[in-house]
Formats: sequence, C-alpha cells, structure tokens
Amino acid sequence: MAAAILQFLLALVAGVFIFWLWRRVTAVSRPIFWLVTVGTLVRAVGGLLGFWISYLELPVARSLQLGRGLWFFGVDAAMYFDFSAAAAARGPMAIVHLDKGLPSPFFLQVLAVAILLFGTVSSVAILLNVVAYLASCRIILSFDSPDQHRFAVFAIAVLSLAPSVVVWSLQPMKDVVFFFLIIAFFCSARMWQQLWRDTTAPMPPARGLLLWPAAMAAMLYGISGIRWYFAFMVLLSSLPFLLLAIIPARRRLIAGAIALLVFVLLAAAFFAGGSRYVPESVRAAVRNIHKAAVLPKTLVGLIVKARSDFDRSGGATLIGAGGAIRKLDHHIGAEETRVAATRLPPAVSNSTAGPAELAAWRARTAARRATAEPAHHRKRNPATATTTAATAATSPPAAATTPVVAGSPVAVEPKNSSEGTAVSADTVMMPGSTVGRLLAGMAAVLLPQWLARQIGVLDVRGGRGLWLFVEVDTIVFDIVFAFAVISVIRAARRRTLRAPIFWMIFFVTITVGCSLAYTVSNFGTLFRHRDMFLIGLALLPVAAAGSRPIKRVTVVEPGPALGEAAPV
Repeated sequence: MAAAILQFLLALVAGVFIFWLWRRVTAVSRPIFWLVTVGTLVRAVGGLLGFWISYLELPVARSLQLGRGLWFFGVDAAMYFDFSAAAAARGPMAIVHLDKGLPSPFFLQVLAVAILLFGTVSSVAILLNVVAYLASCRIILSFDSPDQHRFAVFAIAVLSLAPSVVVWSLQPMKDVVFFFLIIAFFCSARMWQQLWRDTTAPMPPARGLLLWPAAMAAMLYGISGIRWYFAFMVLLSSLPFLLLAIIPARRRLIAGAIALLVFVLLAAAFFAGGSRYVPESVRAAVRNIHKAAVLPKTLVGLIVKARSDFDRSGGATLIGAGGAIRKLDHHIGAEETRVAATRLPPAVSNSTAGPAELAAWRARTAARRATAEPAHHRKRNPATATTTAATAATSPPAAATTPVVAGSPVAVEPKNSSEGTAVSADTVMMPGSTVGRLLAGMAAVLLPQWLARQIGVLDVRGGRGLWLFVEVDTIVFDIVFAFAVISVIRAARRRTLRAPIFWMIFFVTITVGCSLAYTVSNFGTLFRHRDMFLIGLALLPVAAAGSRPIKRVTVVEPGPALGEAAPV
C-alpha cells in the first residue's frame, strides 16, 4: 500500500512537471501555443483512450487489440514492457546492470525507471512520451531566432502533428525517446559550435567546454543503446563537425586538441551504449588502424547482408518490384528473386540476449495468450493459444547467437500455413539490381502507394486495411521533404549554409535515409523507421537559419605617437 501511495504522489509530481514544461514551451508565440497544446492533448487523451479500450477489451477495433492496453502496431511494445517490468521488479541495481544484449537496452532502462516510479502498467509510457515530446519542442526552440521563427514553428508542427510520430507516442515504444535523444544531441552540438564563434575571448568558457561535450556523449550513449547504426553515422560525422566548428578559434592548436579529445569521448560513449550490438568488424576497425582502411567496404557488406536477411525473412508487406523496376532489372541483366509474402510471428530479439531472459519472456507471453487473451480472439482461434503455451513451456532455452546488425531480421524460411506458424500469401518479385532496390526503397519512402503502384514502381501487399493512414502520413512526409529542400536551396542562394551543425545533420539524414531505403524491404518496418529521416528533414531548415554570426575581434595596430615621424 505504501508503495502504491508513493507512486501516486510521484505521478502527481510528474503531472505538475508536465504542466510547467508545457507553460515554458507555449509562452513563446501563439502558433507554438496551439501546436504544442494540440500535440500534448492528442498524446495524452488519445493514449489514455487507446489504453482503456484495449485494457477493458471494449468492442472497438477488436482485431487490432493485443490486450493490456496494447495494440497491434505496438507488438514490440509488449516485449519492451515485459523486460522493463521484470527489471523494475528486481530493483534499481537490476535496472543499472540490465543485460546489454537485450533489445534496445537504453530504452528498456528508461522505461524500467518509469515503471519503478509510477507503477507496473503500460500507460506509464504515455507519461514518458509526453515528457519526451515537450522536452523535444523546448530544445527545438533553442535553435530559434526572431527573424527565422517560422522554421522552428515548422519543426514543432512536424513533431506535433505527423500521424506516425503521434501513433508511436501512444504505446511503450522507443521511437519518441529516440527522437528526443537525436534532437538533444544536435542541440548540444550546436551549442559547442557557438562556443567558438565568439572570438572576442582567447578561449571559450571552461564551463561550456565541459558541459556540452558531456551532453553530446550522454545523448550518443542513449542513441547507440537504441539504434547503433544511427549512432555510428552520427559518430562518423562528428569528427569533421568538431574540426570545422573550431575554425574561428584564436588558438586553433589548443582548440584542435580539445576537439580530438571530445571525439574520443564520443567514440567511447558509442561503444559503451551499443555494446554487443556493434558488429565485431566495426570494433576491429577502431582497434586496428590497418583494418580501418577497409571500414567503408565493411559497412557496405553489413548493409548488403542486412538487405539479404530482409528479403529472405518474408513478410506480409514486402516491397516488391513493380513493372518499371522489373524492366530496368531485365535491361541491366540483374537476377530477380521471388519471395513469399508471408506473415510471420514477431521475433523476440535478434541480439545476444541471455537465453534465460528470452525463454522466460516467451513462456510468459505464451501463457498470457492462453489465459488472458481477449475473448474475441479466443473465439476466432481457440486452440492456437493453448498449443503455443505448451510448446513454449517444453521447448529448451534459446541458444546464444552471434550479434547481427540491429534492425535487420533473422532470416527465416517461410513455412506452410498448415503448420500454424505462418500465413502464406502471394509471392512477390524482389528487385534484383542495386539501382532497382534503391529506387524501390526511395519510392516506398516518398510516394503514396497508390501512385507508386499506378506508375509500376512498387508491388506491396498486406496492410491490414490501414493504407489510408499510411497514405496520409506519406503526404505529410512529402510536405516536410519539399519544405526542407526549398529552404535549403534558398539558404544556399543566400550563401548561409556555413554552419557545421547544418552539414552534420545533412550528412546523417541523407546517409541514414538512403541506407534504410536500400536495406529494408518490408514496408511495415520501413514505415516506422522512416521517421528518423523525417526528424532530420524537419531540423535542416532550423539548422540552416538559426546559427549565430561569428563575432570577430579587430586588432588595431598602434600608429606613431603624436609628433613622432612615421618610419620610412
């Protein structure tokens, strides 16, 4: 009882903090007030409605409910919540020493802290996501300047109203916390950049030289603990960023040494956060200077392998080649592959998580499906849950495996639907050439599906009747993309694209976007990961317009004294 009362009081304190943070953000301007207010209410009210509908098994969208306040688009959320709840039940030290082989360990730790403070119920994620959303808006405003306020308004509008970003905020999913870490890292990097733009002093203040690198390292640690490949792109771009940022410094030698020390700190944070998810080939390139020369080839190999795993794993929403892409592959002479568009059970993890933890999670999930599955689910398939529970209870623990690229699925050969483990569908012809794969992926990211199918670029099946939502989100993405492109072109014409932070965000956004477009051949996965591209696009106009000009000191040479002849 005492613990429940304490958690209730802590929840009240969190509510007061959210109100205070909302007041701080919305006081900037009228457009910001309405955008942030609507974004907060949609997340809070929508999250609570969705939670109670699923928790009480109300007759609303029954086929999409998972029970316990969760929905089908939050299949990963059930896994995250179970792991975090188990860690929270064992106390703070269990959270600190959480197995780094578990999926997205940093997010599991954050969610476990929220569960420990506010209670073991999935709705605590609504509180966590609202705080992350408001904090992200507050950080974006730090980029703001009076004459370029519209760019900050646009970025906050994207974060507040983009359909997919809102949906991920309603479940215990890592995306909103991940977006906060990205935005906070780029803000910290910008503050580091601004330290060196005031040349009126020989060196920046020591407080800033300590604070902002520490903040960058902390954010990169969290990013790497959720999606290591994104953190790696950030790390690659950080070295040129750090060196470009110190160009205005008066003591460049000392500034260069400081920049190199900051890069070493960021590299340490990356490897500590990514832990076993970082491939051994990447680790070897850092340890051995001779292997560092082949790092680009290693990265290309990892991307190709991840693409191959996605192709062989099947899925209900495979991104198949349309008629135009198939003609291109035929003209090039590339060999196409036919893959069954099979709906497979969700994998628990592709990491080296401990066998005991994974086996326990599988057993709990199977038992819960057998005993606590919503009645409308049991009526449709009464025998499946019991069979699954019995199989999981008697199966041996999962064996440890070699780490693979985070985000790429474990290759699984599609099985016949009579075995009860997969549902067969039509086969899909996958693009055979590199150009075809990249074009198909970019079309899946940028084009509405009806248009892509109409012009013969894509062949995507499945969707569970949610294509209208997907199309609306794609249109929003296209608006953001067009605004970012136009803003960058205008800034280039004004020759204002000199801020290193802009080029850092640009590099990360383009490389991550193109890598995902090539690698991910399942539209459901690409749809969720596309928001990493979206956040970068929303920040580009702000970064291009929000940099302070360099304050230079003019050194005046002393002239001859009064009455003194000038030297000849």
